[in-house]
Amino acid sequence: MIDKNTVDGPETQNDNITHSLNVISAEPIKITDEKSAIERVRQWALQKDQIEKIGTAFNVFKFYHRMSLMDIYDEIKIIAKLNFPNQKDKQRVFEREIICNQEGISIRSERRFKVSAMRLRIITDTGISFIQIIKAGMHISDFEASIKLYEKFTEALDIASIENLNEEASQQLNTKILFQKLSEYDMDLD
Repeated sequence: MIDKNTVDGPETQNDNITHSLNVISAEPIKITDEKSAIERVRQWALQKDQIEKIGTAFNVFKFYHRMSLMDIYDEIKIIAKLNFPNQKDKQRVFEREIICNQEGISIRSERRFKVSAMRLRIITDTGISFIQIIKAGMHISDFEASIKLYEKFTEALDIASIENLNEEASQQLNTKILFQKLSEYDMDLD
């Protein structure tokens, strides 16, 4: 199951979004003099900051949502093993058909979804948070890249700069674990 700490607290994100929406939707301060003009500009700047926070929270939820697909695959895999014991190929077809049929997507799209969900799980399991991924400029589609492009990403991954993006990290990032998991993980896509 997904560790809620990985997503920097979805419940906290909900509270923050509610607060941000309240700030953004507040009645504009009427400008009647220099003091009210200054207050109105401050209000405008605060609203801009809140819009940025909403954007970040939205991106966190997108990463979380994609990674949560792995929980679905894990649960479908249990049923597939019961329906098709010792038949990995049929198990994979079973899970792929469920996802493709329900989402109305092609096999290729399903594979990209699964790969990106697995990669996100691996990376977050090593201690990198979604906030850090976002601050590094990554998008969901970056995790859907071909194996060759993804390997270039992992080679270029500057762990030190990612560690510095979140100074409040309670867990020290273990780069050895990250690269070990990335290189050993069985993508099981066929």
